[in-house]
Amino acid sequence: MRDGRPRALITGIDGQDGSYLAELLVGRGYDVWGTVRADPDAPRPNLAAVRDRLTVLTCDLRDRAALPAVIDHCRPRELYNFAASTFVPGSWDDPVTTVEVNATAVTAMLEAIRRERLDTRVYQASSSEVFGIPGETPQNEATPLRPVNPYGIAKAHAQLSAGAYREHQGLHVSVGSRRAARRAS
Repeated sequence: MRDGRPRALITGIDGQDGSYLAELLVGRGYDVWGTVRADPDAPRPNLAAVRDRLTVLTCDLRDRAALPAVIDHCRPRELYNFAASTFVPGSWDDPVTTVEVNATAVTAMLEAIRRERLDTRVYQASSSEVFGIPGETPQNEATPLRPVNPYGIAKAHAQLSAGAYREHQGLHVSVGSRRAARRAS
């Protein structure tokens, strides 16, 4: 904590979900840190309302040591992982990078928290893509994971890693997914 304020780290802070969460947490008095892929000083329209009240760091999730180094430096009470390769069809163009960013980086993140013995609460963003073509609607915690593309496979890996670290290492890890907005017909 800085100045007695709770500290949160948001990976992918300049994306839609990360920027909305940053605004909410800043409004609640948090010390908010975030990661971006490139120059942390570049203009980020999504963060314009709160940019002067954030600490933004560069973090390439393909570098397995990058996120653990940020976690060690920041030592957050809460960590929200929104960083990801998000273009599902593009995951077939570069499945290795998709897995590095969406799966391997999550395991490195969880391992860093375990290794440093941090009391960090983690939120891992998932996706309905983990279900592939589900046999039931709506899906729930009991719906089998049957991903059918590299993006879904990587998100399923992250979700399963979160569960394993929660059950076997005692980490406070939650997994969630927002429902995609439906287009009006």
